[in-house]
Amino acid sequence: MIIHAVIYTLVVLSIFAGSVYISKKGKPYSLLLLCLSLILGLSGYFLSIRPDLFTKILPFSWAIFYSNLYPFAAALFIPVAIRRAKTRFQKARIIILCAALFVITLIPFRDYLSKPPKIYDSKMDENGVCLQTSSDTCSAASIVTLLGMYGIKTTEAEASLLALTKEGRGTDRLGIYRALKILTSHDKKFHVRIEKLTADELIRKNKPAIITVGLVENPSTPQEKEMAARFNWQPGAVHDVVFMGKDEKDPSRARIGEPQFGLERWPRTALDSLFKNIAIFPE
Repeated sequence: MIIHAVIYTLVVLSIFAGSVYISKKGKPYSLLLLCLSLILGLSGYFLSIRPDLFTKILPFSWAIFYSNLYPFAAALFIPVAIRRAKTRFQKARIIILCAALFVITLIPFRDYLSKPPKIYDSKMDENGVCLQTSSDTCSAASIVTLLGMYGIKTTEAEASLLALTKEGRGTDRLGIYRALKILTSHDKKFHVRIEKLTADELIRKNKPAIITVGLVENPSTPQEKEMAARFNWQPGAVHDVVFMGKDEKDPSRARIGEPQFGLERWPRTALDSLFKNIAIFPE
């Protein structure tokens, strides 16, 4: 992690130095830098909700570390903002505000410093599903289950460590991507991918994947209301499970490796109501 932090810092400083130099050239260049910083900031937000696109740009295990683009946008914006000041008081005020802004852009990195969850010995059921040992490790347990289907052995503790799982926060999708990239790096046939797809496309592919599921904040359809009332799904909460393919006995159902309860067979209506359209494949 240290080497990536150093590289990241050097890039931010380089962008800041370049922005200082360009902003001295006059108003047109300052306006250009302001536009670029806005575009970069918006790109950072867009890519944070589309990890499938970000991993196409940076298909590396440490993509999660470089996914925070806000410090780059701040490094472009700050020199221009300071040069817009006309008095010493305005300059001091802008410097203070920009310093606060830059600190805010670093908030996503707190995940690397927060406490990992307490993990007990991994438990595998008779169907090869790893059962999570804490409320924060559904993703780590799903990684164990998914890789086990390909004959790769790991533990919830190892998967949690590699995925940067944190107590009270769980695991980011790019964290899952990181763990799968590292754990499959010994075999060139594996190409970990994050895909945005519909439930129909997931069923048609019929390949094992970690999928994100959960109900919307305000369930409106009868199926969603039934999932909340009958099966205790909490609206707004998300959860990671393993799509293990169509059920051989009943193709209308999907085999789901549920890290809380083991192997389940979900009807298509449940998948339609819960699937969040993001799947991570190690194929």
